[in-house]
Amino acid sequence: QDKIQNVETDKLGQYLTFLDVMTYDMHGAWDATGPTNHQAPIYSGPNDPMTPVKPGNGKYSIDNAIKAWTVGDPQYGIPGGFPANKINMGVPFYYRGWTGVPAGANHGLFQSATGPATGSSMSGNVNGIRMYKELNGFVDNPADTYWDDAAKTSYFYDGTTFWSGENAKSIQAKMDYAHCNGLGGSFAFSLYDLGAQTSLFDSMVNATNGSAANCPAPPTSSPSSSTSSSPSSSPSSSPTGSPTSSPSGSPTSSPSSCAGAPSWNATAVYAGPTKVSWKGHYYTNKWWTQGEDPTLSGQWGVWTDNGPC
Repeated sequence: QDKIQNVETDKLGQYLTFLDVMTYDMHGAWDATGPTNHQAPIYSGPNDPMTPVKPGNGKYSIDNAIKAWTVGDPQYGIPGGFPANKINMGVPFYYRGWTGVPAGANHGLFQSATGPATGSSMSGNVNGIRMYKELNGFVDNPADTYWDDAAKTSYFYDGTTFWSGENAKSIQAKMDYAHCNGLGGSFAFSLYDLGAQTSLFDSMVNATNGSAANCPAPPTSSPSSSTSSSPSSSPSSSPTGSPTSSPSGSPTSSPSSCAGAPSWNATAVYAGPTKVSWKGHYYTNKWWTQGEDPTLSGQWGVWTDNGPC
């Protein structure tokens, strides 16, 4: 996967509780004239028209993305090695679409288009994308709903407009895949997209908490064997080289406490905002935490860096 070609997938697992992999946005109306395609296919089927990403022969799919993290992909220099049970699979509650799409042999799938489907106000009037709550009556209409058994995902077509996204069947297949591959769970983007309709959310929660109905099988023939996508031009070298130190580095100052604040303790529970000192800086936690090193928190983490002490 080109989004992680420079990530040391084999080193991150020891530092993370969970990893949310955004397994969507693989295809959309940025390819304004098509071909139409799935935004979140589990597999890349044998008829997938996507141009393989050089220098390998990979195409976008959930399976390729997840396996790049866990198993690796030597075509693109991805080492793998991330624990599967720490990976959460992403589920989109919005849809990507095209208009002016001929039916072709498979109800608009892999066809040309005249342009992106018309947007809607709650999605910012951006053509090519709509939330679930803006497509009620379309993606819930059995007459417009189709299934690609090679990709193991649903799509929606009314004779001219094509939308790619989720329904209960495709969500069940995704969570079956998660169970069968030992993944940690799921997450969605986003609840706001649903409005008052909770059916997709309910399907995701029930399928995540349940067990696999069956394990989605890959297509019998595939454009590639074990693949993922990346535009990297130098797959033979390490994505980021060999690190010379751990992510925390070697502290340049003593971790002992500074005046006016106790030293941070990895085993202590900090329930409310508490001022601590660590490695020459003061920190204050923003929410409950235990065992999270303040120096690794970053801008969006639990600890606020209040400066040197």
